Amino acid sequence: MKCFSKILFIIVDGARFDIFSDLLEKGRLPAIKKYVAERGCFLRARTVFPSVSGPACLAMWTGKHPAVLGIPGLRWMDREIFRRFPLHPFAFRSYVGPGISMMKKDISPTKSLFTVFRKNSAIFPMAEMKGLKNVTAKIQMGVTLTARLSGVWKIADDIAGMFLVREVSRGVQLVVCTFPGIDELAHLLTPFHGKVIEEYERVDRWIGKAMKIMEGKGILDETLIVVTSDHGLSETATHIDLDSIAERQLGGVLAYPKLTPGRIFKPHCAVMTSGNAMSHVYFKGKNGWGERVCLEEMKRLYGRLLDELEKMEGISMLVAKGENGRIYRFKPQQNSWVEMDENDFLYDEIEPVFKCNRSGDLIVIARNGYDLRAKWFEIPPHRASHGGIDDEHMNIPLALSFPAPPHLSTPPSTLDLFPALLSALRSPLLPELI
Repeated sequence: MKCFSKILFIIVDGARFDIFSDLLEKGRLPAIKKYVAERGCFLRARTVFPSVSGPACLAMWTGKHPAVLGIPGLRWMDREIFRRFPLHPFAFRSYVGPGISMMKKDISPTKSLFTVFRKNSAIFPMAEMKGLKNVTAKIQMGVTLTARLSGVWKIADDIAGMFLVREVSRGVQLVVCTFPGIDELAHLLTPFHGKVIEEYERVDRWIGKAMKIMEGKGILDETLIVVTSDHGLSETATHIDLDSIAERQLGGVLAYPKLTPGRIFKPHCAVMTSGNAMSHVYFKGKNGWGERVCLEEMKRLYGRLLDELEKMEGISMLVAKGENGRIYRFKPQQNSWVEMDENDFLYDEIEPVFKCNRSGDLIVIARNGYDLRAKWFEIPPHRASHGGIDDEHMNIPLALSFPAPPHLSTPPSTLDLFPALLSALRSPLLPELI
């Protein structure tokens, strides 16, 4: 087997598997086809739940579920810290915006691609962790803000592409590059809009430029190449204001961006939404905020809210832990709470989330076509969502420049990527990887 010494890891933010594979088959992604898929393989993979960028990246870079690392979503609350000091900097968190800089402090220590490859470059990373060297740190916020205000995301992708070309030219051991345009444009225009499809082709052109430079420098054959996505998206037409529903039923609710003093110091519950289609809901129990509220106590204390959510057309699933420690889910078509077991095909994707002490008491997942954020929170209104556990959110493309390792799960999970890459990187790096 060939000995690799470098990794090029490209994340096409928000790329749907069906669109990506169709464009690949039709020859509209020629660089990815020639330099990656045909040299190795192209697979339908599965991201982690919740299907949102930051946590998904952590799974790919560490081989561990993000919730196990302390990150159960893009937004969360630590009920034990909140109980003692609501204004503590680690009491609750949002990684949307400047809060992403806190992620490296929130993550439990773990080995990652960035601790293995000290010489690394990360371009527009959607997560922060120890060892990651963000070469776009000084411009990332400005580029993102400019693109969001103008709605022109091709500039952001072009900047990512220019940094990609620069870093591979320098021969950096590990280059991780995120192209943000597809995800952001899909939220604005729907995932199937022509301008969104154009960004798939734009990303391919930049990958082609990088490949030719690596080929010219003689380092292409020694580089492992990964092209994948962090999550998919589904079209959104109806917005459910989960924060206001909870507030109408219970009183004060802690939720972003409504962080008023009354909601911080005297809330009855907290709603922390990720990707717009998934929310962690935290309840104040009979003994305060210190302990998780089980399903039975939820029904006793907050039954009216549960009843309303159970009857809502836009809710796909509710998930909670019972007092016996087991996981239960409610699906409207079943009209009852059913215990999940290891034979449930969603169990392995949901169960790790509840291992995190920062996860909610109740997980709310929107049905495709709906999200869980008020329309006025997103200006302009979002027309696509992710974060849920539906195939449109969880299925992602995965192109590797080497044959698929035999130990990959079926379908492969993003959790498989870290060990797969390490197994392909034989000596002389092997001593560093043990």
